[in-house]
Amino acid sequence: MINIIADTLSYFTRSLSVIPGMYFVTRPLHRLFTTYYSSRPEKAWKIISLNGYKLKLNASHRMAALVYWRGAHEWAPLFLLKNILKPDMTLYDAGANMGEFTTYAAHLVGSKGRIVSFEPMTVTFALLRENISLNRFESRVSAFNIGLSDKKGEAELFAASEVNNIGSVEDGLHTLFGTTSRNSFLQKIQLETMDEFVETHHLSPPDVIKIDVEGSELFALKGAAKVLERYHPKIILEFSKETFEAAGYTQTDVLSYLKTFRYKFHTIETRGKLKPLNPNNIPVLTNLFCE
Repeated sequence: MINIIADTLSYFTRSLSVIPGMYFVTRPLHRLFTTYYSSRPEKAWKIISLNGYKLKLNASHRMAALVYWRGAHEWAPLFLLKNILKPDMTLYDAGANMGEFTTYAAHLVGSKGRIVSFEPMTVTFALLRENISLNRFESRVSAFNIGLSDKKGEAELFAASEVNNIGSVEDGLHTLFGTTSRNSFLQKIQLETMDEFVETHHLSPPDVIKIDVEGSELFALKGAAKVLERYHPKIILEFSKETFEAAGYTQTDVLSYLKTFRYKFHTIETRGKLKPLNPNNIPVLTNLFCE
């Protein structure tokens, strides 16, 4: 009965999630039912419909639970993507996770568009592939079980060592750069550079690149120097002071690197609106749009 109640409530909260302030309505539901699903993992797996596609997720995981209750982990980048990604375009999704961004983008670009997704964690990659298949997007999505960096090789992947304050697993915080809060070893992963991978696999050049790789952003961008110079794709980038500094660089370092390719910067605000980045007042965590 509780499972049916949760599915019914989440259907309505997802449907109404674009209404301002719905975050505060869904938050207590998120907290209550995530605790419930964390203690009953056999009931936590869901297949939900959103935005014209389907997604399989685990409602006991933090990021997945946000999608389950709100329709998106973060709405602002998805609103922006809807504005800039057109039919027949190509998007690269670095740090694809379970496929929230990948499946939404595949829905937008249509049957003649292309999505190239990169997800290094084995278990998460399997779920990504499952969500691609669930939507019959195999002809428009190519998924690769690798991470992107500035050189080819192997690296160790770490996760948050404890559940968060609502009892859910932190499924979106895997990083190559372990910290006191992210020190649980997961597995070794394979790394490639975007430049070499594009050439080796004869991939279509990107119109848009989304990068959310928990501290590896600058290294992924450095491994994409030829792609950035030749095609100047638009970039949607998680821009985090904490994860960047854990990896040994700063937000300013990223801006300086991208300026060499003539990029201009905007923060992605509510409903995907763009605000020019003030270099003297950089948010400690934001989504950055580079064009």
